[in-house]
Amino acid sequence: MGIAILSVLIVLFEALKEKGRSRHRLLAYLILVGISVVYWAIYFQLFFSMNLFVDRVVDRQILGTIVPPSVFMSVEAFGIIAFGPLLSWIWTRLEGTRWACSTPTKFALGMALNALSFGLLYVSSHVLNHQGMVVAVWIVVVYLLIAVGELMLSPIGLAMVTELVPLRLVGTMMGIFFISLGIGGKLAGLFADISAVPDNVVSVAGIDTIYHHAFFVYFMIALIAAVVSFMLVPLIKKLIQ
Repeated sequence: MGIAILSVLIVLFEALKEKGRSRHRLLAYLILVGISVVYWAIYFQLFFSMNLFVDRVVDRQILGTIVPPSVFMSVEAFGIIAFGPLLSWIWTRLEGTRWACSTPTKFALGMALNALSFGLLYVSSHVLNHQGMVVAVWIVVVYLLIAVGELMLSPIGLAMVTELVPLRLVGTMMGIFFISLGIGGKLAGLFADISAVPDNVVSVAGIDTIYHHAFFVYFMIALIAAVVSFMLVPLIKKLIQ
């Protein structure tokens, strides 16, 4: 928490030293970093809650073979590789048109995809097969959506630093952007406690109920953050111009 406060103070201090357009852009940068913190706090459930959910509640038997959770996680990496060039092509094609997607809009879309992903996980925990387990196709779809969401924010965020920050501050602000991942990871650990399964809960149905509640909480956090992000788009665009 101390690092988070210090990072905000550094950005505000530097913003006050700047004038006019540079000051406004630094304030826009600060808002986008705040959005990214919430994004990463939900995204990192991929490695906490969601990974354990796959291990405990998902029917991982495919063609008679039990597929380990790590294989499902590799779907997200595949999505990054598969969708990265496609999104890059789309952004390039839209550039200069009325449909061009601004940096704050991409951040908001990334958050919205986070919300959609955990909304689907929430639904999936109610749609069980005859064994009382979650069908694996839900997980594959969610990982692919998370991959697209990450592409909306992670590379865009790095480019955002060089676009909005004065040249003398690029190194410092790039470091603060990476700190936002660490802060998001810390929050993710706190959020993961929501999905903690007590030792006395051993049945699949009982475990599924806990994850059902947790995914609803993550969905609501991401949804609220997405709505706020979209509401902030006009302000951020005004600051950037």
